[in-house]
This record gives sequence, C-alpha cells and structure tokens, in this order.
Amino acid sequence: METNVTESTPVAMLTVGQLANYLNNHHGETPAPDQDTGRKAHRAAGPEPGTMQGKYVYGLRGICTRYGVGKNTACNWANGLLAPAVIKEGRKIIVNTEKADLILEQWTQEQRQRKAAR
Repeated sequence: METNVTESTPVAMLTVGQLANYLNNHHGETPAPDQDTGRKAHRAAGPEPGTMQGKYVYGLRGICTRYGVGKNTACNWANGLLAPAVIKEGRKIIVNTEKADLILEQWTQEQRQRKAAR
C-alpha cells in the first residue's frame, strides 16, 4: 500500500523508508516562507560577545580578555570603575577601549600614589 507523501503529511504517519525517500528527493530545497528557519536566523545582528572591533570590546568576556581580569572583576568594573566608558543596550555591554584605557591608567596612578603615601 503506497501512500502519496506531501509536505502536509505528518511525519508520524510515515515509515522510515518513506521519510528517507522524501528527504533524498527534496534535499536542498528552501523551506516555504511561512516556515520557521530556525532560532539562529532570528538572532540580532552584531558582534559576538568577547570580540574586539576597532576601539570597542563587547560583553564581560571582552573586558576579561582585554584587561586580563576575571568575570567578577569585569562585572564590577563595568558597573563601577569603567561605567563612563560603558554603553549598555538592554543586556548588551559595549566598552569604548580608549576611554577605558584612560580611566584605568588614571586609577593605576592613583593606586600607586596611595601606596607611596603610606
């Protein structure tokens, strides 16, 4: 008993042979416009967290790799010390490295002066 397999045929109603035959015959076809093409296609465009592009680093991972600190320190810096250099867009963290470098340089000099004054 051979049944006609179409796009509207439920997968649960197919035998393994019918499914394999259908997939082999329709390999490489693009899905219909009303079908979801997957979650990754709907992801917002932009750089991956932790990447460097020009004068910006993205995410806590970017702070970690750029300045060689742990995730907790990166989080504390993003919310405190480096706050003037940080741009937050929802959950995204973008750090202007030029501003951050200046802030950290000044902070380091202040720390050295405090130690010398003791």
